[in-house]
Amino acid sequence: MIKNLKFITTSAKLLALVLVFITPFIFVTYQLVSEINVQINFAHKELIGIAYNQSMRQLLEQFQEHRLLSQLYLAEDSKPENQTRVAWENSRTKISQSVQEINLLDQRLRINFKTTDKWTAIVKNWQNLLSQESKITPAQSWEDSNLIITQILSLITHVGDTSNLSFDPALDSYYLVTALVRHIPKNVDSLDQLRAVLAPRKNIQLTPRERAELLVLYSLSKSSMTEIKRGLEIVFSINPDLRPRIGFKLKESLRSNELFVALMNQKVISNDDIELQKVDQERVDSEQETNSPVIATIDPQLEQYLAHGNQAIAAQYQLYDAIVPALQELLQQRIDHLQQRKNQVKIFTLMVLAVFVYIFFALASNQRKRFHAEQSLRQQQEKTEMLLLNVLPKRSLPASNREMKRSLITLRKSPSSLPTL
Repeated sequence: MIKNLKFITTSAKLLALVLVFITPFIFVTYQLVSEINVQINFAHKELIGIAYNQSMRQLLEQFQEHRLLSQLYLAEDSKPENQTRVAWENSRTKISQSVQEINLLDQRLRINFKTTDKWTAIVKNWQNLLSQESKITPAQSWEDSNLIITQILSLITHVGDTSNLSFDPALDSYYLVTALVRHIPKNVDSLDQLRAVLAPRKNIQLTPRERAELLVLYSLSKSSMTEIKRGLEIVFSINPDLRPRIGFKLKESLRSNELFVALMNQKVISNDDIELQKVDQERVDSEQETNSPVIATIDPQLEQYLAHGNQAIAAQYQLYDAIVPALQELLQQRIDHLQQRKNQVKIFTLMVLAVFVYIFFALASNQRKRFHAEQSLRQQQEKTEMLLLNVLPKRSLPASNREMKRSLITLRKSPSSLPTL
C-alpha cells in the first residue's frame, strides 16, 4: 500500500509540474481570444450602425425633398390636379412608409444604440406636421421640417457614436466613417437650405440677415467638401484599390457642389446687381423686428439654379452610396481576418495542449513501467532471500547483517554456489 502510494505521489507531482506550465498558457490564450472577440464584436456593431444610418440617410433625403416641395406647394395654387400637389402628397406617403420601416428597425436596435428618445421625438414631430401641414404657412412648414431634419442629423451622429463607427481604429475606414456620419449629411443640409431660397420660383427677397445666413451656409458647404476631399485622399493613399470605386463619385460631387455654391454666391449672395433698397438704420431695425424682407428684386434663371442645386445634392447622396459598400467590405474583411486569427490561436493552443498531454502520459507511462520493474526486482530479491534462508544450514548463516549482505551479493553473482538439495 505504501509503495502504491509512493507511485501516486510521484504521478501527482508530475501532473502538478505540467499544470504549472499549462495554466499560464491557457490564461494568456484565453485573454488573447477574448480580445479578438471584442474586436470582432466591435466591427459587427459598426456594420449594424451603418445599416441603421442607411435607413436614416433615405429618410433625410425624403424629408429634404418634402421640405422643398412644401415650400413650392404652399406658395402655389393647391388645385387637386396641380403637379406640385401630387409630388407633395407622394413625398408624405414615402416618408410615412419609411417611418414605419424604421420603427421596426429601431425596436430591434434601440437597446444597443439608445435611440428611443431621439427617434420618438422625430416620429412625434412628423405626425404633428403630417396633420397640420396643409393648414400652415410656408414659413411654419419650413421651421417644422427644419426641426425634424436637424433631429435626423443628430440621430445619425448619435448612432455613429453608439455603434462604434466614430471610434473606428483603422485610418482608412475612419475617414470613410467621418464622411458618412458627419460631413456628407451636414453638407447636404447646407446645400438643401441654399436650394430652398430658389423654391418660390419668383423674384428672390432677402433681408440682410438672410443674406448673412446664406453666406454661412455657403462657407459651411465649401468647408465640408474640403474635409471630404482631404479625408478620401488619405483613404486612397492607404488603400489605392478604393480610388476606382469612389474616386469618380468624389470628383462629380466636388464639381457639382462647387458649381452650385459658386452660382449661388455669384448670382444671389454676392451679386452686385442685386441692390438692396437703401433705407435708414431705423427702418432696417424695424423691418428686422417684424421679419419683413428688404426686397432684392431680381429675375434670375431660377429653374436652372434649382436644377444645379438638385444635381449637387444628388451627387452627395451618390458619393454616400458609393462609400457605404466600400466601408462594409473593409469591415467584413477585418472581421474575417480576426476570425482567422482566432482560429489560428485555437489550433495552436490545441496543438500545444496535445504536446503537453502527450508528454505527461509518456512520462507517466515511463514512471509506471519503472515502478513495475522495481517492484518485480524487489519481489525477486525477497524470494531469493527467503530461499537463501531456507536452504543454508543455520551454522553457515552469517553472524552479522553486514556478512549477510555480503553473502547475498555473492549469491547473486554466482547462484551455482548454492548447495544442491
